[in-house]
Amino acid sequence: QWAEVEADPTPGIVEVGREVFLHHPEQDYTKIYYTIDGTIPDESSLVYNISTSYYQPELIKPIIIDKTTTIKAIAIGIGKNDSNVRTFTYEVE
Repeated sequence: QWAEVEADPTPGIVEVGREVFLHHPEQDYTKIYYTIDGTIPDESSLVYNISTSYYQPELIKPIIIDKTTTIKAIAIGIGKNDSNVRTFTYEVE
């Protein structure tokens, strides 16, 4: 099974406009799918890291927090089971 997705900054209270970055220890081999509407992410959800065969960080756009937001994320790749879904909740100050 793939490791779980991680987020930076740590969930909690943040200022309006804060950028959230998702990452995975094996980013070259997995795609991170996420939702911000409370649904469970799958392969039809938003894709965080478009490029997987050659990691290109310039293609990754952070998630901007402008209101209280819950991000649910999963790592999906070939050769292993999908990761567990992680939930990250950010509240604005």
